Amino acid sequence: GTVGQLLRSWTSTLSSNQAPTDEYRSRLKGIKAVWISHPHADHHLGLLRLLSERAAICGSDDPIVLMAPHDMFDFLAEYRSVVPEINQSY
Repeated sequence: GTVGQLLRSWTSTLSSNQAPTDEYRSRLKGIKAVWISHPHADHHLGLLRLLSERAAICGSDDPIVLMAPHDMFDFLAEYRSVVPEINQSY
């Protein structure tokens, strides 16, 4: 998924003295916006994991700007009852 791909990409660029966990957290915090052009299963699921993991790091103090079709927001509204940590993450 999206977060797994980002992690693999980021860890391949680390120097030997960088901790992967610290770099991962720093880069997730650095994501400020997400644009999704169309609804698709991998976009829905990838976004859920990204929001969930970023919320675990940043809390609700630094929400992502999310630009997506209306259907995506409907999906997220329903999913918040299952994964409440994404509430106020976007």
